[in-house]
Amino acid sequence: MTTLIDFKPSAIQAFQFDATFDDALYTVLVTWNLYGQRWYINIHDIEGILVLCMPLIGSPTPKDLAAPPAFETVELMYWTDVDGGRAFFEMAAPSIAVLGDVIDVSGALNDGEAGDGAVNGQFVIDQWTDNQHFSALLTAPADAIGNITGDIILNIEASALLWSRGVVRARTALPHGLPLGTVAKITISNAVPRGYNGRYFCVINKANEFLFALPTDPGGPSTVAGSYSLDVSMTDGYFDTMLVYREFSQRFEIT
Repeated sequence: MTTLIDFKPSAIQAFQFDATFDDALYTVLVTWNLYGQRWYINIHDIEGILVLCMPLIGSPTPKDLAAPPAFETVELMYWTDVDGGRAFFEMAAPSIAVLGDVIDVSGALNDGEAGDGAVNGQFVIDQWTDNQHFSALLTAPADAIGNITGDIILNIEASALLWSRGVVRARTALPHGLPLGTVAKITISNAVPRGYNGRYFCVINKANEFLFALPTDPGGPSTVAGSYSLDVSMTDGYFDTMLVYREFSQRFEIT
């Protein structure tokens, strides 16, 4: 649950409100620091003891998560008898597919004895070289699969938030601008199922994507994408409850 409080500073007295942090009541005062020429927050317990005092730090506007296109074009698909039969995919452009994904192949034509049905349908990516080269098991006898042609399409489950084996893949509507290979603390909000919402340490793996651990399945792929933000919680290290200040709306959020 999130409580919203509009920041309405006064030239006469300090801005003040009561807030609940970790199930206990506190008083928050926002004061102007003349030397630093900036606002400070001061949190006192019910006995008036100062718990923390720090500069008021604004958090950026949340940005949209979004589902990617559901269809991707295959440049080349071929079959070998490796591992008892394996289909290899070379994509026309970098794919969102990763190791363990279920892909649905359509549009493939097979001149082998098994016909087109043998090379269309669902497969699991179990070997992944990079985002344009991967493969899946496709067991078949000799001569069953020959040359594979056609306008081949991969149909990939499209969702802004997708849970698999304890890891969530989050996709952003626009490039997030975060350095690849780094870790960032990111807040997911307004997503459905609500089990995706929270604050996580995320690995930045693509320009439009990041990953985070979530041990329990939140209830399938997201049906409402929600948003993400790099929130600065001014109560980190003091409370589990988050206190965030949104500069764009001049509003405090207590979550």
